Amino acid sequence: MKWSDSLAMKAASAVLATGGVLANPLTTIDPCPSATTISFAPITVTAQFQPVSTCVPTTACVKGKCSTTYPFTTYPYVSTVVPYAWNGTTTQVTTVTDVAQPFRVSEYLETLTQITAAPTPNTHHRAWFKADKKKSAAKSTTVYETVTRRAMAPFNKIGPLPIPGWEGSGLCEECEHSQLLDVIECRSGINAGKAYKHCVQWDETLMEMPTQSSTVTTQALCSSQGKIPHAGVYTWTFPQNASPVTVTAPPATVTVTVINRPSISVAPQQVQVIPGQPWNAYVTKSFAGPTTFNFNVYITKVIVLDIPYFTRPASSTRQVSVPTGTSTNNAASLWPLPEGNPYYANSQAWDDWYASSSSSVGQSSASTTSTPSASVGPIGASTSQVSTTSLSNSVGPIGAGTTTSSSSASSSIGASTSSSTSTGTMSSTTISVGPISASTSTSSIGASASSSSSSSSSASSASSSSSSTSSTTITTSASSPVSTTGTGFILTIEVTATISALRARQTTLQYLGFSNNRGIAVEDRASAALIFNGNDASFVSGGLYLGTQSTEEYTPLERMPSIPSGFRSWYFVGIFAQLEGTAGFCLDQDGFISAFTVPQLCDNPISLVNNRKSISRRLHYILTEFPSVSVSQLY
Repeated sequence: MKWSDSLAMKAASAVLATGGVLANPLTTIDPCPSATTISFAPITVTAQFQPVSTCVPTTACVKGKCSTTYPFTTYPYVSTVVPYAWNGTTTQVTTVTDVAQPFRVSEYLETLTQITAAPTPNTHHRAWFKADKKKSAAKSTTVYETVTRRAMAPFNKIGPLPIPGWEGSGLCEECEHSQLLDVIECRSGINAGKAYKHCVQWDETLMEMPTQSSTVTTQALCSSQGKIPHAGVYTWTFPQNASPVTVTAPPATVTVTVINRPSISVAPQQVQVIPGQPWNAYVTKSFAGPTTFNFNVYITKVIVLDIPYFTRPASSTRQVSVPTGTSTNNAASLWPLPEGNPYYANSQAWDDWYASSSSSVGQSSASTTSTPSASVGPIGASTSQVSTTSLSNSVGPIGAGTTTSSSSASSSIGASTSSSTSTGTMSSTTISVGPISASTSTSSIGASASSSSSSSSSASSASSSSSSTSSTTITTSASSPVSTTGTGFILTIEVTATISALRARQTTLQYLGFSNNRGIAVEDRASAALIFNGNDASFVSGGLYLGTQSTEEYTPLERMPSIPSGFRSWYFVGIFAQLEGTAGFCLDQDGFISAFTVPQLCDNPISLVNNRKSISRRLHYILTEFPSVSVSQLY
C-alpha cells in the first residue's frame, strides 16, 4: 500500500508527543497469524496512524512443488468513529478501520408530494350539464416520490468542509479549502400506475471561495445626559443590532482533475447574506462626587463573519444501477447502497484529484442591508466589483425610524430610569458584475433599531436620557474591466506535420473552441470561439483572457477571467498567432490544445491561423497542393 510521508510524520509525532513513553495501547496486532512455523513479535499500537506491518500469505506452485511466502505490507493503523450528517440535522456515526475506507459524508432523504386537484365545474355554464344524469365525482390524486442522496469519500481524502463540526481526517492536505465527493442520488415512486427506481451519480466539489475580508467593522454613537448623586463607577449599556451583511465572492477559475483529466470552469460570483448579529455597546465612567454628565461616545466593534462554502455544480451525471436490497423504516438503511469500493468511484479518482481556485477580475466585497422593524427579511443588498471602489454607510436623520424604550439599572441604594433613541440610515452602491463593462446605481434605505442604557453604582441612583446611532463601514477594491478592440476573428487549426499527415486530415477543417474554458479543436464553425484583441497584448474571448496558468514546458491553453499567470502575451507573425514565450501549440489525441516550449514534447504540432486573414492564402495553398479537396469542405 502506498504510504505518504505526511502519514509517517503524523504517526511519529503521536509517539514523540508522549515524550518517548508509550501511551495506553489501543490494540495489539499479530503481524502474521497464518505463519504457524514462524514466530513474530506482536505489534502494540499506541496511536492512530501508527505504521504496522502484516503479512499476506502467497502460495506458488512450480512443477507440482508448492511453496508459501509471507510478504509484509506496511500501512497506517486507524480505528475511529466519524460522524456524518443525516438529513442535515441528526448526526449518525461510521466506524473507520482503514485509511482508504469510503464512508458516508452526508445522507439525505426527502419525500416529494404532488397533488393533482379534481377539476372544478364551471358554474357559469350549467346548461352543459343535464340535471337527471349523474356523473361520478372527480377525485384528486396524490403522487409520492422518494429522493435519497448519499455523498461518499475515502477517509484519507476528507477535509474539514463537508461535515460541520468535524475537522476531517487530517490526512488530506489538498482538502483544506476544497473537497471532492462522489454523490449518488436515487429516486423511486409510481408513475402512471407503474413503480420505478433509477439512480444517477456525479462528482461534486465543495469549494471555499476566497474573500477579501471576513470581518466587518460597525460603529455606534452612544449619547446620554443626566445627574449623578454620588461618587462611583457607572456603566451604560446600549443594545445594538448589526445590519445583515452581503458578502460577495468574485468569480473564480476552478480546476478539478480526475484521473489525469482536468476540468476547468469558471465558478460564478457567489453572493451570500450573513444575518445581522446583536451586540452591546458599553460606556463606563467614574465620578468623584455628585455632578451632571453629558457624553457622546462612538463605540466601534469588529464582527467576524463565518462565511460558508459553496458547492460547485456537477458538469454532468451518469446513470448507475439501482442498489439491491429492501428499503426499511430504519433511518440507517432507508436506501441500502452496497458497501465497498466497487460500487463507488474508483479510488484512483481521489489519488489523481486536486482542486484549485484563483480569484478573477474582481475582489470580494462586503456590504450591508437594513431591515425596518415592521417587515421581515432584508430589503436590499449591495455588492461591489469595480476598480478601487469604496463603500461607506452614512449616518443621518433622513429616512430613519425611531423607537423609545425604558430600562432599569441596579445599585445598592436605588434605581434610575432613562429613555433612549436610536436612528440610522444606510446608503449603498450596487455595481453589476461582468468582465467587460460595469454599471452603477445608488439606493438608500431607512432602518430602525432600539437601544437602552443602564447604570450601576455602589452609592445611589441616577437618572439620564441617552441615544445611540450605529453605522457600518466596509471598503473593497477590484481590478479594471476588460477592454477589446476590433470586430473579432476566428482561429483555424492547421497541422504543421508532414504532407502525408496533411493528406490524412485534409477533409476536416478544425477551429479553436473551448470546452469548460479549456482549448479544444472543433469542426463546426459555429462552435468556434470569437476572439478579440484586448489590452496589454492580450486575446479575449467571451470576456475571458486566453493564455496558460503556468510557464511549464507543456501546459493547457485556457480561457480565464483574470490576466493569466503563465504565458499571456499574443501577437501575429503574418497570419499565424503566436503566444510569447512558447514554441508552438500541440493537439493531443483527445482534441485538447496545449502550448509547449520544448518541441520534442509534442507529437502533433499545429498552427493557429487568423481565419479572416488567411482565407484567400489558404484556399490557394490547399487547392494547389491537394486538388481533390472541394471548396465546400473548407467551411
